Amino acid sequence: MIKKSFKTVVLSSLSLLVVLSLNTGFTSAKDGKHARYEITKKNGVELLHDSVANVDYTQAFMSDGTPISLESYKEILENSNSNNLPTIEDGNQAIAPADSNIGIQPMSMTSVYFYTETQHWSAVQTPRIASDIVDCRNSAQNCAITANLGITSTESWSANITAQAEKSAIKGSSSFSYTWSTAETSQIGYTLYVAKGKKGHLTFAPIYDFSKGDLVIGYYADIVGYVPVETKNGIWGATPEKFSVGNQHFTYGVWALAIDA
Repeated sequence: MIKKSFKTVVLSSLSLLVVLSLNTGFTSAKDGKHARYEITKKNGVELLHDSVANVDYTQAFMSDGTPISLESYKEILENSNSNNLPTIEDGNQAIAPADSNIGIQPMSMTSVYFYTETQHWSAVQTPRIASDIVDCRNSAQNCAITANLGITSTESWSANITAQAEKSAIKGSSSFSYTWSTAETSQIGYTLYVAKGKKGHLTFAPIYDFSKGDLVIGYYADIVGYVPVETKNGIWGATPEKFSVGNQHFTYGVWALAIDA
């Protein structure tokens, strides 16, 4: 994870109008034979056009105020689908039980969970609306727009990971166990401007840390000791990244100003 430092972001220039796709789910970077995202120019201004959402991106920035280029933003959007939740096949494998003639009593058994991480990575999630919609089409001047809707991001798991003990094992053995969070909320208060004659809103795309690996479930019992019962291969857990402002924590991610094309 990148070390994050907070700085106030107040963007008042018309050149800082940003647009993000409003799709509720992940989509492919390709739309038929044409690329969905394309660097282009309009009235001499370089833009990143989204042909599916029919919007233009002019700039984006991280939660700590760090700007990102249109080329970098294009790459983030194109890769957000493939770098997110991996395709998980049923990797459950039952292990042959111990000799049934031993006759272990339930009270003598202790469940044990071992998680081994095989991969970890970070990925930007789907952008979500983070402000009221500002209609500046009939205004004689630019209209201020402020992030006033806190976006809450929560931890996520493989469909076959449901028990709290399983989740705890993954959290405790992941590469980011010390920063794992069950839920974080985006910061409010960022202020940008919608150009007169335009309509827009702010969006926020949270960044998640992913851990993928194998989970072995078993138990310790009197007489026989440790007995593995089941393995779950290729399972994963994900947590929203966070950054601090004083004693407060907020979700880390990508902010943008969406303007109707």
